[in-house]
Amino acid sequence: IPQRAFVFTGIPDICEVRNFAPGLQAWRAWFSEAMRTLLEALPLGGVAVLVETDNREPGSGQESKLLLALSAAREVPGARLLWHKIAHFGTVDEPSYGTPKFSHLLCFRKVDPSVEDKESPWDMASGIPDVFWRGLKPRGFKNAERCFGINMVRVVLQWAV
Repeated sequence: IPQRAFVFTGIPDICEVRNFAPGLQAWRAWFSEAMRTLLEALPLGGVAVLVETDNREPGSGQESKLLLALSAAREVPGARLLWHKIAHFGTVDEPSYGTPKFSHLLCFRKVDPSVEDKESPWDMASGIPDVFWRGLKPRGFKNAERCFGINMVRVVLQWAV
């Protein structure tokens, strides 16, 4: 992976990996391992932007992918959270039933843990609002509700370039 690499991805939801991570505990372990693997593979100076939407299940409550991601990142030497934003979809002032109507955008940067981190070529995303509209999603896909929105992709790519 080249220096200053930029990765834009998301780690799948529990419903997308049931064939090899059946159950909540297996999925949590799988998610955490995937997160650590991604951050360990990131070169020094590289960044990874993850889009993660929490799971909300009847009977078990809301599963915070933000908490899982931050906990896993804490185990990777040199992984630093550069910024955290919220992409909202739906209407802000209406209740949501079932799936939460927002996604976390988490930007991690890899630094040399033995050197004090004073300077970064990546900015803190000051040009991105803390909460913004995800945008329209592609139509006609089986799991279109899990797709990144057009505005979210535009905002993140403008920041990266």
